[in-house]
Amino acid sequence: LENIVFAGQISQNELGSLYSIAYVFASASDSETFGLTFVEAMHFGRPVIGIDKLGVREVVEDNKSGLLLKPGDIRGFGGAIDKLLTNKTLWERISNGALQRAKTYSIIAGVTQLTSIYHELLKNRPKTAK
Repeated sequence: LENIVFAGQISQNELGSLYSIAYVFASASDSETFGLTFVEAMHFGRPVIGIDKLGVREVVEDNKSGLLLKPGDIRGFGGAIDKLLTNKTLWERISNGALQRAKTYSIIAGVTQLTSIYHELLKNRPKTAK
């Protein structure tokens, strides 16, 4: 237990340094509506572990950018942490997947997607009479 830190609330200034020193990011919350903390951790190449529900399910690709567990699976959650801490090959594969997945949530990717939607809407708009 000496290697586990329950940080509580932390400032934005500390966030990046904490993600960068973490080996994995794990959250047992089953009420994440978007999963921003997962995206942030993946941005630093951290494999993530979360509950297969709501926003986390949308953000994390199971066994690619992180590991997803069923709600209430306490043993599985602990086992997933142990698996990533003891299997360097798995950690590296999921870390690389996390980095790639985080790119899909970058500002550039978001603006590109939004621009594409606007272009599609303009292309399909009804013609106005003159």
